[in-house]
Amino acid sequence: MIKNVIKRDGRVEEFSAEKINSWIQWSEKTVIPKDFNWSTIVLKTISTLPEQVTTKELQEALIRECLNQGTWEGSRMAGRLYASALPKELYESRKHPTIKELHVRLYEKGLIIDTSAYFTNEEYDEINKMLIHRRDYTYSHYAIKQLIQKYSMQDRVLKQSYETPQFIYMRVAMQTYMNYQGSDRLSKLKSLYEDLSHQRINVPTPYFSYSLTVKPNTASCSVLTCGDEAESIGVLNTLAYTLTTAGAGVGAHMKTRSLSDGIRNGSIKHAGKVPYYRAFANVMRSSMQASRSGASTMHFPVFDPEVEILMGLKNPLSTLVNRVRESDYAISINKPFVKRMVTDKPFWLFSYKDNPELYEEFYHADSNKFDRHLEEFVMQNPEKVTEVKASDLFSNGMNNRLSTGRLYVHFADTANKQTPYKDTIYSSNLCMEISNVTKPFKNHAELYSDTPDGVVGFCNLAGINIPHIKDDEEYEQACYNALMMIESGIKNTKFVFPALNANLKDYRSAGVGVVGLAYLMAKKHMSYTTQEGRDFIFEQSEKFAYFVTKAAIKITEELGPCKVMDNNKYAEGWLPMDDASPAALALTTKSLSYDWDSLREDMKRLGGLRFSTLMAHMPAESSSIACSLTNSIYPIRELSLTKTAGDSSNKWIAPEATKLAKWYEIAWNMSNEHHINNYALWQIFNDQSISADLYADRTKTVNIPMSQLFKEIVYSAKLGLKSHYYYNTLTDSKESTEFLETRIEDNTEAELEDFDDSEGCDSGGCTL
Repeated sequence: MIKNVIKRDGRVEEFSAEKINSWIQWSEKTVIPKDFNWSTIVLKTISTLPEQVTTKELQEALIRECLNQGTWEGSRMAGRLYASALPKELYESRKHPTIKELHVRLYEKGLIIDTSAYFTNEEYDEINKMLIHRRDYTYSHYAIKQLIQKYSMQDRVLKQSYETPQFIYMRVAMQTYMNYQGSDRLSKLKSLYEDLSHQRINVPTPYFSYSLTVKPNTASCSVLTCGDEAESIGVLNTLAYTLTTAGAGVGAHMKTRSLSDGIRNGSIKHAGKVPYYRAFANVMRSSMQASRSGASTMHFPVFDPEVEILMGLKNPLSTLVNRVRESDYAISINKPFVKRMVTDKPFWLFSYKDNPELYEEFYHADSNKFDRHLEEFVMQNPEKVTEVKASDLFSNGMNNRLSTGRLYVHFADTANKQTPYKDTIYSSNLCMEISNVTKPFKNHAELYSDTPDGVVGFCNLAGINIPHIKDDEEYEQACYNALMMIESGIKNTKFVFPALNANLKDYRSAGVGVVGLAYLMAKKHMSYTTQEGRDFIFEQSEKFAYFVTKAAIKITEELGPCKVMDNNKYAEGWLPMDDASPAALALTTKSLSYDWDSLREDMKRLGGLRFSTLMAHMPAESSSIACSLTNSIYPIRELSLTKTAGDSSNKWIAPEATKLAKWYEIAWNMSNEHHINNYALWQIFNDQSISADLYADRTKTVNIPMSQLFKEIVYSAKLGLKSHYYYNTLTDSKESTEFLETRIEDNTEAELEDFDDSEGCDSGGCTL
């Protein structure tokens, strides 16, 4: 039992329970209910501590006891205690330093640039007045912990952090407007800070990690393609190193010949893709970023002669020579393959070397053309193809997908249909939410050109935290600020190679997504699985896309369209819903609510948009924790989870879990039909893609019927999905090593009725 408390200055005071009880006053203006059992927490805490403790030990013990409650309210109270201790912990003072004082200190430590070149002392005084540190008290404990441990400026070797949450948010705001020349700079900076501080905008990791640093690289995602030449493949590895050290995740695609193909007029046999994949993966994993290691997803088409090997590279049961686990993988398919898969028809593998034109047609929106020409090629060149059963090929892929969760699926024809780009999209990115144009670089010399033929697909991300938006005015402003943050990120990013700078600034690809859908639906008592819930999701999807597009038009009026609009459908007044799947539109009973025609006319009048793309629904796995929200558009997996990263762990609790527990839907309890419906409703208005997770609860059904997986692919293709991301499996200690029943049910073929995009769902052809 505590008798004495040692103050930070060394003074010893008699313990006072009344003084501790007064701390509960901190929670009066928060979501913490008045009946929060603070007295019990105090009693448990003081009963477990020795007779003499420091104030720090006492506070840490109170935080632990709050967290031991395992409740949302306990986490919020722990957050208040944690936030109150931060100034003493970081600055050895009850007060925060001024932001100028802090930035001088960070500059002296070599962590940020000399900001005096961008902000005067008078501006610093005004910025300091904008800071509202008490907002830290409104965040949950796990949110503050995420911000401090992962996103604060720090010495990661010494594990010493230097910024409290408000300083972090202000640093991002200052980075955004450090080069802005308008007289309204400070008012714009304040508006962005307000949105960040109130957590209306979700900030991706690169903005947190690199704002005001010597390398302010903010592109979260990059997509690469190489050609069938040794020099082009070499450039791919150079780009992998360059981009991962700059903080970007990487998606890649190698447009190359295959194993045993001839090289140098047949004097050498090609070693295949595996050695190149291994070299690429090693480059990625050996390069550390500010708060994470480099990561990549390699894409390959389903017709690649090495496809059986490539699908198993992640599988620990694969032979060592055919195992490259340091990367993730995605298989690109199209609707003709899906038809052959389900109807148990043959399919053919062929090398890029033998028919480059057919290779390219696979990625066209009109995939039926590919199918016709494939059959013609087989008839004329039987020696250049390998016949396989499409269903067997798919079954092998799905076994690998379920055993690792990390063989993703890319719907190549849909990605090239519902897109503003007129050039080819070969792959997605690391997390499968990006659909950007890529072109191979021929050699390293091209990297030094301001007008390269090669194209790296970059995308800068941001999120709108929709549960924190109270009205349309706030929504529109948040979208504007998110896009201005992206605009600044694009403008200020500088790569060592001029070609990359040209790619980034010519295309100016933005990927704004949604965060917190599950929380919003729980607050509104909406279900993912009902018609009412689907209608609600449709309304949210339309609202989001409308305000993002409207904000983009406003920025275009201020700054002009980007350079590639002469080859982009936005300049023609195109909108994603123009190419949306009729089957997806049939999921809702609602009609459009916003004036889209005026936006079309604005885009045509302006000659397009400032950004070549606008939207992408990313996972937001880490950044959503910092905002005390559910991630992306997914339902939650549990009401509380322990999330680990490196040697750190963080207990996440669903927002308002105590009050809303019965309204939260658990992902494992939903069929994948409902998950796919959710993604499809968001895809209607989305010009890029979605990190679309699927789920399997194998504690209830150990073996997953192959027919179920067939239906999920067919249904996703019908509804216009562009990608599948993780296939998450919930298991217990008795799990089987057999993942799939390979039997195909007799009724599976019926899923292909009226598979043409021009048809809707009335026929029942898209019924899962």
